[in-house]
Amino acid sequence: MSEEEKLQLENECLLKYSKAQMIQKYIDELEENCTLSDLWCKSQEENKRLNNIINELEKWLEEQHQFIIEIPAFTKEIAVEHKTMEICYENILDKLQELKGEDKE
Repeated sequence: MSEEEKLQLENECLLKYSKAQMIQKYIDELEENCTLSDLWCKSQEENKRLNNIINELEKWLEEQHQFIIEIPAFTKEIAVEHKTMEICYENILDKLQELKGEDKE
């Protein structure tokens, strides 16, 4: 094999190797993008699930708060406890809405 043929063969090998590296790099980037996309989808699903839980909790707390408001107080002691519970529910609802980034209406 002549020197010229060796040089040509080396150049061909270098080109093939470089192409293989580029293809592998592209494949690696695609795999990374797929992984990131899967993680993003999972985080969106988890956000939706947590928002549903928060909304259900808020609905339940509002129902409990309304129930406390509607209970008649027969004695002074019950009235104090009743008002304390009402304030407690109001504080929880306020904090929940603050955490959700909403203003209480």
